[in-house]
Amino acid sequence: RPFLGVVLLVTGIRDAGDKSELEAELREAGAELLEEEQLRSAFAPASASFSPGSSSAALKAKLLGGDLLLVTGGPAKTIKFYFGLALGLQPLSTGWARRCLAKGCYLRPSAADEALRLPPLLPACSLLAGRTIVPVGDDGWVANCAPLLAAAGADVQTELPRVHHSASGAAAAPCVVIADTLEEAAPLFARARARRLPVADLRWLKTMLMRQRYRDPRPAPA
Repeated sequence: RPFLGVVLLVTGIRDAGDKSELEAELREAGAELLEEEQLRSAFAPASASFSPGSSSAALKAKLLGGDLLLVTGGPAKTIKFYFGLALGLQPLSTGWARRCLAKGCYLRPSAADEALRLPPLLPACSLLAGRTIVPVGDDGWVANCAPLLAAAGADVQTELPRVHHSASGAAAAPCVVIADTLEEAAPLFARARARRLPVADLRWLKTMLMRQRYRDPRPAPA
């Protein structure tokens, strides 16, 4: 069983029949396939608004310490794909997975097996490490976005912070307010400016994950 003990994120396969067939074969070959809800649960931020249980903590530890791979049909705009990038996973092609199944053994991936070429990948949970991010929007969007931010290493909060200063009197490093689109964040611009907080949209996060490099967002528009 070539994938025994391996945890897979499978995404980016347009044909639903092809996806179901490949997933069934991978499970039979010993793989554990993760669904979006499991990822969201594992990385739900530990704050007053989120309450990950012990099973979620165990899953998170397993993902960060075990054999976790991202298999995709190509660049995908899916939560699994971006979680994979946040966790430092090189996207591998479905062709590689099928070759492993055909050979009946695990084939160590090479550059030819990459689904797409990316810049050097950062370690898991490091892109936003040391940064505070406040997702704003409807409850469903925040519930989906917050775990992805946490997987990228962010300290996820649910309330806009007050302006505060360090012991030296200098303004503390600002956090970032993120919304699905800047249009949705518009009602917050005045409050963000008052607190000297930059505002970003989801495209900012996705671009950084693809480029594997942090980029400061712009200040809130006037």
